[in-house]
Amino acid sequence: MKYLKKIGNILIISLCLLNSAVIVSAEESVSTGTDVMNETSVSPRVQSVGYKYITIDGIKYRRLWSYSENCWLEPAWTPCE
Repeated sequence: MKYLKKIGNILIISLCLLNSAVIVSAEESVSTGTDVMNETSVSPRVQSVGYKYITIDGIKYRRLWSYSENCWLEPAWTPCE
């Protein structure tokens, strides 16, 4: 009888320890969301481009301009058709 009582006590204690270990590990895995906000991430953005037009001697020319980088994307002015 003492043997069964001792085994029962050991079983109850081990279940309590196992249960508390599961609770602690679950609490450690919960994320507050601040970790994501503190990380720096690179997000690709679409480049904003468009044509600039100029008229020289009655001929209309165009050249591709990058509004996001403020530079020309085409090397020279090309006549419009």
